[in-house]
Formats: sequence, structure tokens, C-alpha cells
Amino acid sequence: MVEGAGVRSGEALAVLDGEVRGFFPPGRLVFPVAAAEVVALDAAVRSAAGDVRVVGPEQIDAYRRYQQDRGSGEDRPASAPRNPLGVDALRGYVARRFTAFERTLLATRVPVDHATLTATADALGLPLAELVRRLDPGASADGCEVAVVVRSTLALAVARLSQLRDLGAPEVVVDAEWQRALRVAAAGWRPAIDVNALLPDVTEVAAQVDLDAWDSRPVVVGADITDLVLLAALCCIGADTRSLVDVDTSAFSWRDIVNDEPDEPSYGPIAEDSVVVRPCLSWCDAGVEHMAYALVPPAAAPTVNVATGALLAVTFSAGAEDP
Repeated sequence: MVEGAGVRSGEALAVLDGEVRGFFPPGRLVFPVAAAEVVALDAAVRSAAGDVRVVGPEQIDAYRRYQQDRGSGEDRPASAPRNPLGVDALRGYVARRFTAFERTLLATRVPVDHATLTATADALGLPLAELVRRLDPGASADGCEVAVVVRSTLALAVARLSQLRDLGAPEVVVDAEWQRALRVAAAGWRPAIDVNALLPDVTEVAAQVDLDAWDSRPVVVGADITDLVLLAALCCIGADTRSLVDVDTSAFSWRDIVNDEPDEPSYGPIAEDSVVVRPCLSWCDAGVEHMAYALVPPAAAPTVNVATGALLAVTFSAGAEDP
């Protein structure tokens, strides 16, 4: 086993206008993590199952009327008041670690070679020298260095732009995507990750439900917290941690990271036509095949060269984060 020669944890993370993509590179990756950190992560994810909300028919009707008024041209705010899931333990876990994670993410610089710079400049319609000046003032066209999140986000933006052009999308759509890519390629660009925006809106989720299509009551639906859990996992690992290679993990006891559902949930009295909303993990939709952790006993630590006390394994499907 070789430590430090694997994949960098944050190298696939891309953030376009607050939309987080590519949490992890594809494949099975095993990262060394602090035992206390990953145990706290697991507890925070499992505790999220307890944040069950009941959305009454009055709230649902008000939200739907709001959406209808917006569609009719009424003078309304850009968005309805948010009613996010609480998941306090999980949100708190991320909040306490996010500043350090973001600082490391921005400080981790990686090279961009001449071929990539040329292809990017062509896609954006910029002279090569101008693109280099934007990304890394003082560097040459032979190559430059950028923050790892800049490289991955710019690659995603260019891929989306090229895809829209290939599909013959309307010029207004292509232009909007081009402007987004240019913003990433601007000097001083930094990602704007709004952690609260990763929390699903309970009322919005409930308003999408067609009650007539349900035979049983109460109607119980899931609100997806996958992105928040993946961000929490990255915060646990760190933005610049290398995965381990050639490590035999078969002897360890692995525990899946999931949000457990209560065996016999109790919602109390519920008004007719209410909707029960509870957190859920959509691993498959996000391209996550598996996420689990193992505590490394002190006696085994030298054999796998892990001084942190635990391992966190993530398996992402190849192609899960295509534009």
C-alpha cells in the first residue's frame, strides 16, 4: 500500500453558479480519515432520519397559488419563502468544517497543460494569452497553475457549452452558458457554495405530490439530502487528501453510511390531505454505488500505513457527472 500517490479528494468538485457537481472522481476510492470525524459523520447522517415534517393542505395550496401567480405575471418575489428541512446535526457537521474545507480547496493548485489551455481558449473564443492571463497572471501559454476547483469547474462549463452547441441549442441558451464559463475563467473567481441551498424545501417537495395517485394515507415522500451528505463526506476527508492505493481492506469491518428509517414511525394526528416529508438518500441518482467506513484497530494501523484511525470508502459510477 502506498499513501499519498492516489487520487486527490477534491479534484472532481465543480461549482457552477452555486450548483455543486462531481463530488468525487469515479471509481472506488479509499481515504484515510480521523476516526472521531467519520463516526460523527455517520451519526449525523443517521440522525437526519428523525427530521420528519408534516405539510398541511393549507401550506400546499398556498405554495401552489404562489407558483400560479408567478406564472400569470403577478408582481411577486423571485421565490417563495423557503421551508427547508432542519437536519440540524448534519447541517451543523458541515458548518463547523466548511470554512477550513473551502480554504484548502482554494489553496490547492494544480497544473493545466498547453493542450488543455488551447482547447479551452478555442471553446470560449478567447485568445490563448488572454485566457492564461485570466487564470494565472505571469504564467506562459505552455502551462499554468490554478486552484483545483477552478480547473474542474471550467472543464465542466466548457463541456456543457460544447454539448449545447453540438445539440443546436438556441443562441440565447448557448450565450448564457458561455457567460457562465467566462465568469469561471475570470481572475479571482471562487466557488459560491451555499450549504443551506442543499437543503430541500419541504413545502416544495409536498406540493409536487398528486394525492389522488396514492391509495394509502398518510402519504409519505422523501426529500433528497444526498448532496449535503456528499459535501459532509468531503469535509470529513478534506479537500486535498490523497486516496490510498494497493490497500487490502477485506479484513476490516465496514459500516455503511445511510440515514436509518425508524422501524415504526409515529407522525401523530395528521390532517386529511397532508403530506409527510422525510429525508432520503438517492445514492443511485447521484451516481453513488457505495459509501462506508471502517475503524482501523491500532494493531492493524502499521500494516496499512494509516495513522488517522479510520478509512472512508466511496464508490462513484463512471459517467455519473457528465454534463
